Amino acid sequence: MTILASRWFPWASIVALTAIVVVLAWPRARPGTPVALPALPPVRPPPAMPTRAVPCVPGNAPILRVLDGDPVVCSDGTCLRFGADATTLVATPPEVLGPPLRAIVREVDGRWSACRDTTCRPLGPHLAAALARDPDADRAATFDLATVVAGRVAWSVAADRVVPVRGREKAITVVGNLLLVRRFESCTDRSCLQSQLVDGTGRELGEVEAGGDVIALDDHRIVAISEFSALQVRDLARGTLLVAFDPDARVADFIAAARIDADHVALLRDAYDGVRVSVIEVLDRQLVIDAERFVPGC
Repeated sequence: MTILASRWFPWASIVALTAIVVVLAWPRARPGTPVALPALPPVRPPPAMPTRAVPCVPGNAPILRVLDGDPVVCSDGTCLRFGADATTLVATPPEVLGPPLRAIVREVDGRWSACRDTTCRPLGPHLAAALARDPDADRAATFDLATVVAGRVAWSVAADRVVPVRGREKAITVVGNLLLVRRFESCTDRSCLQSQLVDGTGRELGEVEAGGDVIALDDHRIVAISEFSALQVRDLARGTLLVAFDPDARVADFIAAARIDADHVALLRDAYDGVRVSVIEVLDRQLVIDAERFVPGC
């Protein structure tokens, strides 16, 4: 080991001295002198996030219309048509009325009468006097011209007397040959939304939730819609339940409904941060959602 160290010592010393000389001889930057830094590679921008424009419904009070079989939602002057292939902007379509739900009460040759189309039935003196006492009351007649509703009172045309309908505080609406009675009484649950179908004698035929709307599909069927968008299709003459559909909504989400044709109904519901538009087909034994779209608010 001693011999090897003595042989390599001169070479190690020479290498060390050379390194010291190189370091001392290396040019140093004076204080304050800018030092050139190596150029950095160019920074590439991140790739663009793919986006696309989507339709939205402005405002807080949308309305529902139908245009050539497609539902149209309008709000604040903007109308969106929901077609089978695309959603497009359209002008506000006119409101198209479906089949009537009731006959009318009017004067014919100076006498109060219940009329449907060209057929009229004169009213008795007691009912006529009640109409004269309250000329501003809403009035309507059943399709068969057997019952007249004036304000919140139902009358039998043949007997010329009041039909006994249960409930002190109530609203009565004519639906075909039936009466839809909604009572305003104390309650604590969803039973508050129940209405009663009643015939011309005051006999109760069954409960129905119809606080949203009632629409005639044709001369024989109606759709009753609740505040929770539950739908029931019933026979206009007897009130028989034909088919029902309940979306099991947890809140009252109904906004509007409109008849498309005898077998389709458009339904507009609140969806918290937008609206939901549905087209529902009425089949013999079930109701089927043909199409449904969510539209955000804007």
